[in-house]
Amino acid sequence: MHSSKHKQEFLPLQGALKKIQFWLESAHPPQIMLAAQTMEEFKNQKLPAHCKVTRRKLHGPRVPVRGRRQINEAPSVLANWPGDGLVEGIASTLLVVMSGEADIRLVDYVVHCQAGDIIFIPARLPKLDGSRPHYEKITPEAHCDVLMLHARPSSAGRISGGICHSVGDHHATGSQEEACWVKNLLLAQLFFGLGDELQNMGHRKSTFHLLVSFVLLFQEEIESGRGFNSLVFPSDSSLSNYQDPIQHATEYIQNHLDKPLSIDLVARWVGLSRTVFTERFRHKTDESFKTYLTRMRLERAKVLLCQSNLPVERISESIGLTSCQLRNLFHQALQCTPTEFRRSQKSGHN
Repeated sequence: MHSSKHKQEFLPLQGALKKIQFWLESAHPPQIMLAAQTMEEFKNQKLPAHCKVTRRKLHGPRVPVRGRRQINEAPSVLANWPGDGLVEGIASTLLVVMSGEADIRLVDYVVHCQAGDIIFIPARLPKLDGSRPHYEKITPEAHCDVLMLHARPSSAGRISGGICHSVGDHHATGSQEEACWVKNLLLAQLFFGLGDELQNMGHRKSTFHLLVSFVLLFQEEIESGRGFNSLVFPSDSSLSNYQDPIQHATEYIQNHLDKPLSIDLVARWVGLSRTVFTERFRHKTDESFKTYLTRMRLERAKVLLCQSNLPVERISESIGLTSCQLRNLFHQALQCTPTEFRRSQKSGHN
């Protein structure tokens, strides 16, 4: 039984799932598109008549995520393309455009979608990293809401989902009521079964029924109080039984650098006491929690400064620091400002 203090209703997320259910039960239900490594492969499947696909050249190189040596395992994020807003990870994603019109970037092409469109994105396929609005042409009227559901093969039944919003030139994840995770082995089997059917068998009736079952079960899990906020991890969880908790902690840190991370929060996330977590973290990484977190933020900032034209203030926000804190970090570690570091790196490549 989950403690009542963790129980949340997640009403916006429930509403999104009910809306998808309504679409699936309509006379003309949406079809599921399968993301592919090439634009040609993607266009080879049957697409909705309104759906257009455009090629987009990658602006920057693939930047591997560092730190694998410390955790001795591949992190959930394997690489990113900072200049393109793409990320490569080990989680599969089910993406649903809930409202408005969205341009979904995949590898080196863009899928122009509208409300009701559904795309299944297999693991390790470059996809959106959530750092920018989900459309190419930014206007004051542009807007869209996108629901993303994620699962990893090693997550032992854990499915996470959340709604993000794009309005004009602003993009943000939703409130705490719009993002949660549940742990249900049958739910995970439905999710991965859907992906397997799409990749191996194409668009058969089974894919439709798998999606319907997945949406209904996910909705029931949340309504029954078995959904957890992304920053809440119950102490009675069995996560540590199937994944090294320090590996999970380092993955969580790397994927939430923009959040106000603390040693107590991350220790609770992996189900360990502060004392045990501190000892095991140092033994596993050869660093303290604070040193590791600071190094990860510095490395992410260096990549963004070199591979993107994002303002320093925006980069600071993306790694959970103020502009002043980022300047102090660069002064302490590199004896220069972020702007000077960017200038020196770009001049060195000319």
